[in-house]
Amino acid sequence: MYDVSLPHFEGPMDLLLFFVQRDELDIYDIPIAKLTDDFLEYTRHLTVVDLDAAGEFIYFAALLISIKVRTLLPRPDADDGEEPVDPRTELVERLLEYMRFKEAAALLREREMARAMHAVRPVIALPVAAETAAGTDSTALHLSRLDLIRALRRVLTRLPEPVAHTVNRVRVSVAEALAALRSRLLGGEPRVSFQRFTAHAPRPFVVASLLGVLEWARRGYIRLAPAIGDDFLVEAAASALPDPSEVEPAAV
Repeated sequence: MYDVSLPHFEGPMDLLLFFVQRDELDIYDIPIAKLTDDFLEYTRHLTVVDLDAAGEFIYFAALLISIKVRTLLPRPDADDGEEPVDPRTELVERLLEYMRFKEAAALLREREMARAMHAVRPVIALPVAAETAAGTDSTALHLSRLDLIRALRRVLTRLPEPVAHTVNRVRVSVAEALAALRSRLLGGEPRVSFQRFTAHAPRPFVVASLLGVLEWARRGYIRLAPAIGDDFLVEAAASALPDPSEVEPAAV
C-alpha cells in the first residue's frame, strides 16, 4: 500500500485553496490557466500511488483542464439576454463550501482543546439511608416532592391577601402545629386532610404544619397518601404518636 506524498495537504481541494491563498487570488475571479498549471506541476511530484488517494487528484486535474479549455473557447450567446454561464462557477462554489467546512473544523478543534483543559468532578453515589428506628417500610411515603409542593402552593394561594396595615407578627413553632395535628389523629379521626387541617390558618401555621408532617413522615410516625386535586391525607402509622416537643420547636 502506497500513499500520496502530500504531507501538507489533505486532498485536491486543500491544494487548490493553498494556491488561492498563497497568490492572494480573488476566489470569484480565479485565473484558471495559472491555477491549472500550478496544480499539474505539483501533482507531477506525487509518489506512485494508492489509486483511491490519487484518484481525487487525477479527477481534479482533468476538471481543471476542462474548465481551462472551456474558458479559451468562444462562449455561445445566451438566450433572452441572459449572461453566459462562467465555466469556473462550479469550481468557485466548491472552494467556498470547502472553506466553510475547514473553518468549522478548525473551530471544533479549538473548542476540543479548550475543553481538554477542564477537569470534571466525578459523580459519587450517595449510600441509601437506613431505615429509621420507627421501622417504616418503603411504602410509607406515597407522595413525591412535586405533590407536596403543589399542595403547599394550593394552600398558600387560596389564602386571602394580607391587609396592608401593621399587625403583630404571628409566631408558630413546628411543635405547636404537630400538637394540633396529633390531637385530631388521636381524637378519632383516622385520616386528616392537609387542606382542611390548615383551612383559615395563617401562613406561619401552614408552613410549620408542613415541616412537622414531613419530619414525622420521615421518622415513620405518620403516612402520607394522595387525595383529590393537590391535597394529601395524613394518617397515623402507629397507635401512639410521640410528644410533639421531640421535634425542634423552631418558630416560623
